[in-house]
Formats: sequence, structure tokens, C-alpha cells
Amino acid sequence: EKKAKQKIFVSATPAEYEKEHSCDIAEQIIRPTGLLDPNIIVKPIDGQIEDLINNINEVVAKKERVLVTTLTKKMAEELGGKGNIIILEGPPGAANAIERLEGIKEALAEYPDIEIVASQTANFKRTEGMSVTENLLQKYTDVQGIIGCNDESALGGLQALKAAGMTDVLVAGFDGSIDATNAVESGEMFATYNTDPYGSGYIACAYAVKYLNDGTEPEGKFIPFPTASNDPVITKDTVADYKENVAWWKVVQ
Repeated sequence: EKKAKQKIFVSATPAEYEKEHSCDIAEQIIRPTGLLDPNIIVKPIDGQIEDLINNINEVVAKKERVLVTTLTKKMAEELGGKGNIIILEGPPGAANAIERLEGIKEALAEYPDIEIVASQTANFKRTEGMSVTENLLQKYTDVQGIIGCNDESALGGLQALKAAGMTDVLVAGFDGSIDATNAVESGEMFATYNTDPYGSGYIACAYAVKYLNDGTEPEGKFIPFPTASNDPVITKDTVADYKENVAWWKVVQ
């Protein structure tokens, strides 16, 4: 204390010592998830939930498309707008699995020369992604792309392709997980998408707090960030920057 005249305490649960030795307390810090040396905004705790919800409403007002269309179109363009694709679906009945599947089909509808030769559930699991793809490849030998509705199923599909010696098939998934990121970096996987579950979970909790405080409910669906405007598609060209500066899983490790 004698040598350091100024100190900054960083704690979600400050102790009495920290409180006694602080002349000012910033109770809300806005820090972009996973970024190194980002611009940091400090605000008082009052109104923080409203601030966050207003941010989300601004994104919704811009009508920014959901994550699946962005990644799907990226693959379609890489394929030159033609080819046969297999979709590895999520668990039947799961809301996010249904929305991702609908988004993929909606995006591919813009490419009449791309055919979905098979679309089957892999339940968001790597083991099922592998077994389902192995079975489908016995029937559909002319395949140019596989889209998994999450990274785990996509990675399972990748394993099946490698076992079949099919190394020229593009594989894409969603979540920006560690394993998928590494697969993109090594060139085995075409792309993944940073869905930022950490940030999305934070937003969901914010809505829950808002509801408990005054009964306010979200106005229909809301769009968690990152969105298409945040360049969330991770390919060989962006994977290094994603790993170094953005990856959500670095926050939770």
C-alpha cells in the first residue's frame, strides 16, 4: 500500500477491506465477451437490465438474420452454388434444433443447384453424427458438403468422412467450440460459427431477472449476439483471430 498510491479492485463480491479502501465503486462493467483489450464501458448498476434489453431490441429492429443462414450461404458459395449436401439435425422437438434446420433449408433454397440428399437427426452428438454419416455415405456416395446443426454432430460426420477416405467434402457446424476451431485451423473442417453460448446465457439470465423484478417478458423472440454483423463465421482465414481475441470458451476455462 505504501508503494502503490492508486489501486483497482476487481471483484464480483468485494470484501470489507476492498469497500473501505475504495473511493468509488463501479457496479456494472460492459466488456465484450472473450475479447482481449476491448473498449470497456463502466455504468452504474441502476438500469443495467434495461440497457441490455435495449441493445437486443436494436439488433432485432435491424432484422439481422439468424446464425444458420450466414454459415450455410458461406458453404454454398464455397461450393460454387451446386452440389449434394447432407444435414445432421439436432434432437427432434428441440427449439434450437428446429430453428437451425429451418434456417439451413431457407438459405439453401436460394441455390437451386444444391440438393439436400439426406437430412437426419444426430441428436447433437459426435458419436451419432459419425454413425449416421457412415450409414448415409453407403447410399449417397456423391456428396460435396455436410452441415451439422452443432459442432459435435459435424465433427462426427468429419470422422466418418475420414474413415471413408472422403477428404474433399466440406464440413461445417455451429458453436465455435474448441475442437471445431482446431479442426478448422488444421484444414479438416471448412467452418464453424461463433454462437457465443456464454453471452447468450448471460442475456437469458438478464431477461429472467427483469421478469422477476417487474414481470416484464421479452417481446417475442430475441436475437443473442453475435449476429451476422459481427463476422461470426470461423474459417481458415479468420480462425487465428478468433482463437486469439474472441473465443467464448476462453472465458469459461
